[in-house]
Amino acid sequence: MRIGTVVFSGKSGEKYRFETWPLSTKFKASAAVYFVTKREVTPGVFNRAGHEHMYLAHTSDLSAPLGTAAQLAWFEKNGANCVCIYSEESEARRAAIQQDLETEYPTTFAERNDWRNLIQKDKDVG
Repeated sequence: MRIGTVVFSGKSGEKYRFETWPLSTKFKASAAVYFVTKREVTPGVFNRAGHEHMYLAHTSDLSAPLGTAAQLAWFEKNGANCVCIYSEESEARRAAIQQDLETEYPTTFAERNDWRNLIQKDKDVG
């Protein structure tokens, strides 16, 4: 069940309206840019939600896993609970949107430089 929507603005100033879903959602095959986030609701009059941006990528098939086995384990370990998706069929456009958003929304996954460790871990397992 969809949670709602959130708007992210790129470095270009363009605004992208993402749909927010529980991370456990099973999607049909479709192309999109996506953020894996840790969504937390702040209690109050409007119960506003905030997103810790953990991982940003794009895919031609949302029905496939949103990362490698090691990345998925990292998401779970660090409390990821939401995926925000922006549907886009064009691969070139998805890559451009991802690049536009990367500078404005650094992800905790990239900041912690876990890429190298997880890539090596996947090689060791595989």
